[in-house]
Amino acid sequence: ARSAIETAKMSALLIPAGLVTFAHVLGGRAIVSTHPATHSKQAVFAYQGRVTTRARTELTAITMTVDEAIGMPVAPIGPSAVGPAADKWNAEVLEQWERAWLTGREGDYEIDVEGTIPRSLRGALFRNGPGNFERGGTRFQHVLDGDGLLCRFSIDGERGRAHFRARFVRTPEFEAERKADAVLFRNTFGTQPAGLVANVGRMAVKNVANTNVQAWGGRAYALWEAGLPVRVEPRTLDFEGYETFGGAIAGGFAAVTTGVERVDRLLGTGEAFTAHPRPDMRRGTLVGWAWASRATLDGLLLKIFEFGQAAGEVRSVTRASLPTPLAPHDFVVTDSWYVFMLNGMQLDPLPFVLGLCGPVQALTTTGEGVILHLVPRPGGAAEGREPITLRTPHSIFAIHHANGFDEPVQADSSQRLTLYTAAWPNVKPGPFLGDWGGAVPLFDQGRIKPTQLMRTVITLGPGGKTETSCEIVMDGACIDHPHVDPRFDGDRRCRYIYSTWSNGMFDGEGWSTSGSPPIGWCRYDCATGKAERWVAPRGCFCEEPVIIPKDGCAEHVHPDAVDEAHTWLVGMMFDSARGVSCLAILDGGDLTVGPVCRLWLRQ
Repeated sequence: ARSAIETAKMSALLIPAGLVTFAHVLGGRAIVSTHPATHSKQAVFAYQGRVTTRARTELTAITMTVDEAIGMPVAPIGPSAVGPAADKWNAEVLEQWERAWLTGREGDYEIDVEGTIPRSLRGALFRNGPGNFERGGTRFQHVLDGDGLLCRFSIDGERGRAHFRARFVRTPEFEAERKADAVLFRNTFGTQPAGLVANVGRMAVKNVANTNVQAWGGRAYALWEAGLPVRVEPRTLDFEGYETFGGAIAGGFAAVTTGVERVDRLLGTGEAFTAHPRPDMRRGTLVGWAWASRATLDGLLLKIFEFGQAAGEVRSVTRASLPTPLAPHDFVVTDSWYVFMLNGMQLDPLPFVLGLCGPVQALTTTGEGVILHLVPRPGGAAEGREPITLRTPHSIFAIHHANGFDEPVQADSSQRLTLYTAAWPNVKPGPFLGDWGGAVPLFDQGRIKPTQLMRTVITLGPGGKTETSCEIVMDGACIDHPHVDPRFDGDRRCRYIYSTWSNGMFDGEGWSTSGSPPIGWCRYDCATGKAERWVAPRGCFCEEPVIIPKDGCAEHVHPDAVDEAHTWLVGMMFDSARGVSCLAILDGGDLTVGPVCRLWLRQ
């Protein structure tokens, strides 16, 4: 089929009976499905110069030429045209969903166990997320401004017991607002003190420490990507201070740089640290990066760290710059490269400086293709090369990366990298995260786009020739927070990707048209393209999974090791009917059987 058909259908095309809501090109075949509102459930196959329209419930087919297909009216996919299926989002689900976003509390107690904890599972599991959503009886403007609530599960499978501790990340800013019972500081997503005078010209925003938690080198860190890591005592979760790793990261009121360290110190600006560092079990390192935006808003300066196993040990620091003033949320580490996928965004700082909004509210998406920036990794095959910047036509919005790895060198000496990413497809110009505002994220009329798993292939050819491709996989299911067995992170032997599941993959229409609350977990097989999932009971919502190898995390992975899904998938699940959460433990080898045990909390 002509490339024109592929291009047209990837943006959305055709069928007089209704709007097209998805398209996928595989092996020369363009596959398109109609808008579910038409109930026609047609599929279109463009192959070898002809187009066939099939109704899935019938055996008949309508065949037309490629020229006839291209001549049909175009019906673009709208960002808010179709909401989730009625069973995934309705008034009852909304009421249940709202209960999942209530302010949490601290706790310290033995856990009630339903089922049997696997005997080999023993250790501490840390979780973190927004847990306090109000001060002085006033709800925060955005859920992502919520104060971080750390959770620690102490699990002893041999004794069949578990202990739970929860504690807010008690930074000085948190304590000041708790004592005043009022919002005293500006926040990233728009929560700020009342009145213009209290905000105008005030550039510092509160470190809510609510995005992630990382245990490494005998220490634990609550992470938020626009500030310094917050070090907490691993057992008690008590606040210990802001971490600079012995002065390797500069503290300051904002992650902004003039490019001259002495001037930055005089101004009081500093750096921030990513919320998504990545452990490399093959090298026994933790890879993370600090960043600061240039004051001229024309770039970002990075320090990429490789931390050793000892507390605070810095094995290497790589300095780099990105062609954007906006820090990406996540990144990829392969054996040869640090890979940053830069979304099409732009910042208008004036409303923020004037105190009219938070910094995120001053962001807009441009609809432009992502930029891929590759930085050579010390000790890898690309060491000594110059960084590479690739501008692509792929107008996606990358959120979380599952994995990335180097492919073997090709016969023509070209090198390939493969990335798996949870991303929003077909991003148009408009406000960033605008539909996530308010008390809870709302999915009415498809206001929040589906997050889908995408495979990006980068080819670095001889003579500087480069190519990129990007396709949606896993049948377009709405998923997020993808993870792999940590022994195979950055490794091409990685076969399975685990994630939350919201809708689409087994819903009849076979393709997600909207976001919806996460109600299960799934596993994607990169080798076969098949997926399996488990869906929680009605009224339950599932959190980001943690993947734990059944044999434990060896410091170094054997070169002959194979990814056989020999893992436990562990994740938090909220039961709205009971009004409490549990930690669910599933066998990664067969998610379909559901949890082998649930550790029920009292909150």
